[in-house]
Formats: sequence, C-alpha cells, structure tokens
Amino acid sequence: MSLFIIVGIYFYIRGITSIAGKSIFYTNRSMELIEEEQIPEFLKEIGKIYLYTGTVFTIKGMLDLFFWGNHMISIVFFVFMMICVVFLARCNEKYLKKSDLG
Repeated sequence: MSLFIIVGIYFYIRGITSIAGKSIFYTNRSMELIEEEQIPEFLKEIGKIYLYTGTVFTIKGMLDLFFWGNHMISIVFFVFMMICVVFLARCNEKYLKKSDLG
C-alpha cells in the first residue's frame, strides 16, 4: 500500500470528524483563536477541504501503483496540493480572530 493512500485515509478521517463537529484533532489553544459561535462553521468548511485533500492523496497513491515514476502525475499532484494549501490558508485567515494591536 502506498504512503499516499495512508495519508489520504488520515485526511478522510480528519475531514469526517471535522464535519461531524468534533474537534479532536485540534488543541484548545488553536480553537481559542476562533470566535466561539464560528467554530461549527469553521469545522464544516475545513472538513470539506480535508476531504478534498484526502481524495487528491488517495488518487495519487492509486495512480502511483499503476504508473510508477510518471512525472506528469507528480506535477499534476503538486498543482492540486498547492490548491488545497491555498484553500486551507484562506479558511484559517477567514475564521481567525483579528487582534487589536493599536
């Protein structure tokens, strides 16, 4: 079994638990940075992103089993991973509390 498939399963589990409203993969310190009333919405949105990321990893793992060493698959995987990173960053930026420094 490919390591990509194992990582994909991890992201599926993380996504499903987030969509279910469980914050078991998050520390209290990280959840304090989000407004209390926005936590369910945050978990639902980030859960969907984790499911998409798990799908990308799982597909990459399956394709590597059949087309090992194909550089085009690796390039496409890298592009999809960059898209997932951008969506994760935007989600975090959207829900993090804005601090007053002034």
